[in-house]
Amino acid sequence: MYFCAFKGFLLTYTFSSVMLKLRIGGLKLNERIKKLRKTLGLTLEKFGERLGVGKTAINKLEKGENNVTDQMRKSICREFGVNEEWLLKGSGPMFIQSSTFSLDEFVKSRGASDLELDIMKAYFDLEPDVRKMIIEHFKSRLAAPKRDLFDNVPDTPEELEKRFPPVDPDDKNVAG
Repeated sequence: MYFCAFKGFLLTYTFSSVMLKLRIGGLKLNERIKKLRKTLGLTLEKFGERLGVGKTAINKLEKGENNVTDQMRKSICREFGVNEEWLLKGSGPMFIQSSTFSLDEFVKSRGASDLELDIMKAYFDLEPDVRKMIIEHFKSRLAAPKRDLFDNVPDTPEELEKRFPPVDPDDKNVAG
């Protein structure tokens, strides 16, 4: 095995197996795929589901047991908005810097369900004054001090009797 290193790049090659591995930016392609999946907060299963493969296939890609095909590379870049240069070589930003922003793509890349996306769209379809009222409602609910179930329970038996005096069982005016 021969090594050649320069300016943060490491080129490893072996002649016996006719295998060439290029390690750039400290991570190999399979390691960058795992980093991407972790950054997106997706399980092996969810990541694979979005690419039309099972979790075993993704696991083997991440471990370097299977090669990444051109089709898989293109699918990863398209599905998750990944910068192909980053995926292949580790250079540039991980994600494509788009001049436009797609809420659909953003929330789906974070694993949102169709229902969550529909809820967000319905919210933004509301009139601005209605949205403002909703925001104020949630801000007041979330900012309110949390009430404990036992906040109103007296601390001592004396306090209990003071707040709830004992009842005479022989008293005919008491319901019972």
